[in-house]
Amino acid sequence: MKLTVLGWAAGISLPDAPQSGYLLQTEETTLLIDCGNGTLGELQRHVDMAGFDAMLLSHLHADHIADVLEMVVHRRYHPIWETEGYERLLPTWAPAEAPERLAVAYAPSAEDRQTESLTDIFAFEPLTDGAEFIVGDIEVKAIATQHSVECYGFRFTAEGRTLGFTADSGLCGAVEEIGRDVDLLLSEATWSHSVGASHMTGQEAGENAKRAGAERLLLTHIETWADTDKIISDARAAFGDVEVSETGQVYEV
Repeated sequence: MKLTVLGWAAGISLPDAPQSGYLLQTEETTLLIDCGNGTLGELQRHVDMAGFDAMLLSHLHADHIADVLEMVVHRRYHPIWETEGYERLLPTWAPAEAPERLAVAYAPSAEDRQTESLTDIFAFEPLTDGAEFIVGDIEVKAIATQHSVECYGFRFTAEGRTLGFTADSGLCGAVEEIGRDVDLLLSEATWSHSVGASHMTGQEAGENAKRAGAERLLLTHIETWADTDKIISDARAAFGDVEVSETGQVYEV
Protein backbone atom coordinates (compact mmCIF):
# COMPACT_ATOMS: atom_id res chain seq x y z
CA MET A 1 0.00 0.00 0.00
CA LYS A 2 1.02 3.59 -0.44
CA LEU A 3 -0.30 6.61 1.44
CA THR A 4 -0.35 10.07 -0.14
CA VAL A 5 -0.86 13.09 2.10
CA LEU A 6 -3.19 15.56 0.39
CA GLY A 7 -3.42 17.80 3.45
CA TRP A 8 -2.41 17.70 7.11
CA ALA A 9 -3.18 21.12 8.62
CA ALA A 10 -5.45 21.63 11.61
CA GLY A 11 -7.10 24.92 12.49
CA ILE A 12 -6.70 26.69 9.15
CA SER A 13 -5.03 25.67 5.92
CA LEU A 14 -1.72 27.20 4.89
CA PRO A 15 -0.55 28.24 1.39
CA ASP A 16 1.23 24.90 0.99
CA ALA A 17 -0.81 22.80 3.43
CA PRO A 18 -4.46 21.92 2.83
CA GLN A 19 -6.51 20.52 5.67
CA SER A 20 -7.02 16.80 6.34
CA GLY A 21 -7.10 14.43 3.38
CA TYR A 22 -5.26 11.29 2.30
CA LEU A 23 -5.15 8.79 -0.55
CA LEU A 24 -4.58 5.13 0.23
CA GLN A 25 -3.73 3.01 -2.81
CA THR A 26 -3.03 -0.59 -3.71
CA GLU A 27 -2.59 -2.04 -7.19
CA GLU A 28 -6.39 -2.43 -7.37
CA THR A 29 -7.98 0.22 -5.17
CA THR A 30 -7.75 3.95 -4.47
CA LEU A 31 -9.47 5.18 -1.33
CA LEU A 32 -9.96 8.84 -0.33
CA ILE A 33 -9.84 9.36 3.43
CA ASP A 34 -11.26 12.70 4.58
CA CYS A 35 -11.73 15.67 2.27
CA GLY A 36 -10.78 18.90 4.01
CA ASN A 37 -10.32 22.34 2.50
CA GLY A 38 -7.85 22.34 -0.40
CA THR A 39 -7.46 18.57 -0.67
CA LEU A 40 -9.16 18.14 -4.05
CA GLY A 41 -6.71 20.51 -5.69
CA GLU A 42 -3.80 18.45 -4.37
CA LEU A 43 -5.59 15.19 -5.23
CA GLN A 44 -5.50 16.10 -8.91
CA ARG A 45 -1.69 16.07 -8.85
CA HIS A 46 -1.89 12.34 -8.13
CA VAL A 47 -5.13 11.01 -9.66
CA ASP A 48 -7.92 12.63 -11.63
CA MET A 49 -11.28 13.46 -10.11
CA ALA A 50 -12.69 10.16 -11.33
CA GLY A 51 -9.64 8.23 -10.16
CA PHE A 52 -10.73 6.95 -6.75
CA ASP A 53 -13.13 4.18 -5.81
CA ALA A 54 -14.65 5.19 -2.48
CA MET A 55 -14.47 7.78 0.30
CA LEU A 56 -14.28 7.58 4.09
CA LEU A 57 -15.09 10.57 6.29
CA SER A 58 -13.81 10.15 9.83
CA HIS A 59 -16.12 12.84 11.21
CA LEU A 60 -18.08 15.92 10.21
CA HIS A 61 -15.95 18.86 11.31
CA ALA A 62 -15.40 21.28 8.44
CA ASP A 63 -11.63 20.75 8.23
CA HIS A 64 -12.33 17.12 7.25
CA ILE A 65 -15.27 17.60 4.85
CA ALA A 66 -15.18 21.10 3.28
CA ASP A 67 -14.10 19.95 -0.20
CA VAL A 68 -16.93 17.42 -0.37
CA LEU A 69 -19.02 20.37 -1.59
CA GLU A 70 -16.68 20.83 -4.55
CA MET A 71 -16.90 17.12 -5.23
CA VAL A 72 -20.69 17.44 -5.51
CA VAL A 73 -20.28 20.06 -8.23
CA HIS A 74 -17.88 17.87 -10.20
CA ARG A 75 -19.85 14.63 -9.92
CA ARG A 76 -23.18 16.31 -10.61
CA TYR A 77 -22.24 18.54 -13.55
CA HIS A 78 -19.03 17.37 -15.23
CA PRO A 79 -19.85 15.63 -18.54
CA ILE A 80 -17.47 12.73 -17.81
CA TRP A 81 -20.13 11.15 -15.59
CA GLU A 82 -22.40 10.73 -18.62
CA THR A 83 -19.72 8.63 -20.31
CA GLU A 84 -20.04 4.86 -20.41
CA GLY A 85 -17.84 3.18 -17.83
CA TYR A 86 -17.98 6.00 -15.28
CA GLU A 87 -20.06 5.52 -12.14
CA ARG A 88 -21.30 8.80 -10.67
CA LEU A 89 -22.48 7.31 -7.37
CA LEU A 90 -19.55 7.18 -4.94
CA PRO A 91 -19.51 4.63 -2.09
CA THR A 92 -19.07 6.75 1.04
CA TRP A 93 -18.64 5.60 4.63
CA ALA A 94 -19.26 8.34 7.19
CA PRO A 95 -21.02 9.07 10.50
CA ALA A 96 -24.78 8.56 10.32
CA GLU A 97 -25.57 12.28 10.18
CA ALA A 98 -23.40 12.86 7.09
CA PRO A 99 -26.24 12.89 4.49
CA GLU A 100 -28.10 15.64 6.36
CA ARG A 101 -24.98 17.58 7.36
CA LEU A 102 -23.55 17.67 3.84
CA ALA A 103 -26.88 18.41 2.17
CA VAL A 104 -27.43 21.40 4.46
CA ALA A 105 -23.90 22.64 3.78
CA TYR A 106 -24.39 22.35 0.02
CA ALA A 107 -27.94 23.74 -0.34
CA PRO A 108 -27.84 27.53 -0.85
CA SER A 109 -31.31 28.35 0.52
CA ALA A 110 -33.99 27.14 2.90
CA GLU A 111 -36.09 26.08 -0.07
CA ASP A 112 -33.25 23.99 -1.51
CA ARG A 113 -32.69 22.34 1.86
CA GLN A 114 -36.15 20.81 1.64
CA THR A 115 -35.22 18.66 -1.36
CA GLU A 116 -31.41 18.33 -1.42
CA SER A 117 -30.16 14.91 -0.35
CA LEU A 118 -26.96 14.30 -2.38
CA THR A 119 -28.10 10.71 -2.89
CA ASP A 120 -27.44 11.09 -6.62
CA ILE A 121 -23.75 11.62 -5.73
CA PHE A 122 -23.00 9.52 -2.66
CA ALA A 123 -24.04 6.02 -1.64
CA PHE A 124 -23.82 6.63 2.11
CA GLU A 125 -23.02 3.84 4.56
CA PRO A 126 -23.06 4.76 8.29
CA LEU A 127 -19.98 4.03 10.35
CA THR A 128 -20.29 2.26 13.69
CA ASP A 129 -17.73 1.31 16.30
CA GLY A 130 -16.06 -1.96 15.36
CA ALA A 131 -17.59 -2.12 11.88
CA GLU A 132 -15.56 -4.13 9.39
CA PHE A 133 -15.94 -3.92 5.63
CA ILE A 134 -13.97 -4.33 2.43
CA VAL A 135 -13.27 -1.67 -0.22
CA GLY A 136 -11.76 -3.31 -3.29
CA ASP A 137 -8.87 -5.30 -1.85
CA ILE A 138 -8.55 -3.20 1.33
CA GLU A 139 -9.95 -4.53 4.61
CA VAL A 140 -11.19 -1.72 6.85
CA LYS A 141 -12.06 -1.64 10.54
CA ALA A 142 -13.66 1.48 12.04
CA ILE A 143 -12.99 2.33 15.69
CA ALA A 144 -14.76 5.15 17.55
CA THR A 145 -12.31 7.68 18.98
CA GLN A 146 -12.42 10.24 21.80
CA HIS A 147 -13.33 13.51 20.12
CA SER A 148 -15.78 16.36 20.59
CA VAL A 149 -18.14 14.84 17.99
CA GLU A 150 -18.78 11.33 16.67
CA CYS A 151 -15.47 10.32 15.09
CA TYR A 152 -13.84 7.15 13.79
CA GLY A 153 -10.27 6.08 13.28
CA PHE A 154 -9.43 3.17 11.02
CA ARG A 155 -7.23 0.15 10.50
CA PHE A 156 -6.54 -0.64 6.83
CA THR A 157 -5.08 -4.00 5.81
CA ALA A 158 -4.00 -5.04 2.31
CA GLU A 159 -1.05 -6.68 0.59
CA GLY A 160 0.14 -8.06 3.93
CA ARG A 161 0.51 -4.60 5.51
CA THR A 162 -1.57 -2.58 7.99
CA LEU A 163 -2.02 1.19 8.29
CA GLY A 164 -3.61 2.75 11.36
CA PHE A 165 -5.20 6.21 11.24
CA THR A 166 -6.24 7.82 14.52
CA ALA A 167 -8.35 10.55 12.91
CA ASP A 168 -9.03 13.19 15.61
CA SER A 169 -8.80 11.90 19.16
CA GLY A 170 -7.48 12.45 22.60
CA LEU A 171 -5.29 9.82 24.20
CA CYS A 172 -7.47 6.78 24.91
CA GLY A 173 -7.74 3.04 24.46
CA ALA A 174 -9.18 3.47 20.96
CA VAL A 175 -6.03 5.06 19.53
CA GLU A 176 -3.92 2.33 21.09
CA GLU A 177 -6.15 -0.27 19.44
CA ILE A 178 -5.85 1.54 16.10
CA GLY A 179 -2.07 1.51 16.36
CA ARG A 180 -1.67 -2.04 17.62
CA ASP A 181 1.31 -3.62 15.78
CA VAL A 182 0.68 -1.61 12.59
CA ASP A 183 3.35 -1.10 9.96
CA LEU A 184 2.58 2.62 9.88
CA LEU A 185 0.52 4.71 12.31
CA LEU A 186 -0.82 7.98 10.88
CA SER A 187 -1.48 9.85 14.10
CA GLU A 188 -2.83 13.23 14.91
CA ALA A 189 -0.52 15.40 17.03
CA THR A 190 -2.47 18.61 17.17
CA TRP A 191 -1.01 20.49 20.09
CA SER A 192 2.36 21.26 21.64
CA HIS A 193 0.67 21.34 25.07
CA SER A 194 -2.45 19.66 26.35
CA VAL A 195 -5.65 21.67 25.82
CA GLY A 196 -8.28 19.03 26.55
CA ALA A 197 -9.34 15.47 25.82
CA SER A 198 -10.23 15.78 22.11
CA HIS A 199 -6.71 15.92 20.62
CA MET A 200 -3.23 14.60 21.36
CA THR A 201 0.07 16.35 21.90
CA GLY A 202 3.24 15.18 20.20
CA GLN A 203 4.31 13.48 23.41
CA GLU A 204 0.99 11.63 23.68
CA ALA A 205 1.12 10.57 20.03
CA GLY A 206 4.61 9.17 20.56
CA GLU A 207 3.71 7.43 23.82
CA ASN A 208 0.64 5.87 22.22
CA ALA A 209 2.55 4.59 19.19
CA LYS A 210 5.26 3.12 21.45
CA ARG A 211 2.73 1.42 23.71
CA ALA A 212 0.77 0.05 20.73
CA GLY A 213 3.87 -1.43 19.12
CA ALA A 214 3.62 0.53 15.88
CA GLU A 215 6.61 0.06 13.60
CA ARG A 216 6.58 3.62 12.25
CA LEU A 217 4.88 6.86 13.31
CA LEU A 218 3.75 9.57 10.90
CA LEU A 219 2.46 12.75 12.53
CA THR A 220 -0.40 14.72 11.02
CA HIS A 221 -3.22 17.18 11.90
CA ILE A 222 -0.75 19.64 13.45
CA GLU A 223 -2.26 22.92 14.56
CA THR A 224 -0.91 25.62 12.25
CA TRP A 225 -0.18 28.06 15.09
CA ALA A 226 1.20 25.51 17.55
CA ASP A 227 4.89 25.01 18.29
CA THR A 228 5.61 22.43 15.58
CA ASP A 229 9.21 21.91 16.64
CA LYS A 230 8.10 21.01 20.16
CA ILE A 231 5.42 18.63 18.86
CA ILE A 232 8.00 16.78 16.77
CA SER A 233 10.72 16.72 19.43
CA ASP A 234 8.28 15.50 22.09
CA ALA A 235 7.04 12.73 19.79
CA ARG A 236 10.62 11.66 19.05
CA ALA A 237 11.52 11.63 22.74
CA ALA A 238 8.61 9.28 23.42
CA PHE A 239 8.80 7.03 20.33
CA GLY A 240 12.14 7.41 18.60
CA ASP A 241 12.42 8.40 14.96
CA VAL A 242 9.18 9.86 13.62
CA GLU A 243 8.06 11.14 10.24
CA VAL A 244 6.02 14.30 9.69
CA SER A 245 3.31 14.66 7.05
CA GLU A 246 4.17 16.81 4.06
CA THR A 247 1.70 17.87 1.40
CA GLY A 248 2.00 15.66 -1.67
CA GLN A 249 4.43 13.26 -0.05
CA VAL A 250 3.96 9.53 -0.71
CA TYR A 251 4.71 7.05 2.09
CA GLU A 252 5.07 3.32 1.58
CA VAL A 253 3.16 1.45 4.25
